[in-house]
Amino acid sequence: MQRVITDFAADDPFARVALKLREHYGFEIGESTIQRIALGHAEAIFASGRPSLEFPQAPGRHKQIVAQIDGGMIPVVEPAADQKDKRRGKKLSWKEAKISLAHAKGSRTPVYGGGIAGGVEAAGRRLFDCAVRAASGRVRTCTRSATARRGSSARSRNGSALRAAI
Repeated sequence: MQRVITDFAADDPFARVALKLREHYGFEIGESTIQRIALGHAEAIFASGRPSLEFPQAPGRHKQIVAQIDGGMIPVVEPAADQKDKRRGKKLSWKEAKISLAHAKGSRTPVYGGGIAGGVEAAGRRLFDCAVRAASGRVRTCTRSATARRGSSARSRNGSALRAAI
């Protein structure tokens, strides 16, 4: 059920999630519980996505790695701090999101990474982290719960991050 709550909370405000749960599943749950579950999963995802700054000591299983990084601009809306009504005085800015991909040559199991924060060095670390994970053969597997809706994102089964750095 946490999967469903997190999936709904990614798209809608927490109060609306309670209404959707009643509509789709026939039960009610408090808004604060929905918030606690969704933010707990967000913290776990954030913590597992941070690459370490240590270079791997042992060689990987695969010798040839195909890796690339690409970026695109995304709009970011920030409410004005001085406005009482947060719907007024919003500021639109653009940030570059960088997505990394790496896989062992001939493999059909890619490793992804990405982020908005940081500059060229942070993007390079994420790309290198993907390459190290692809070389080691330890690729995180994803699973879908039986209640997951078609098109919703998959969940990481292995939360441990491998060490990597530039």
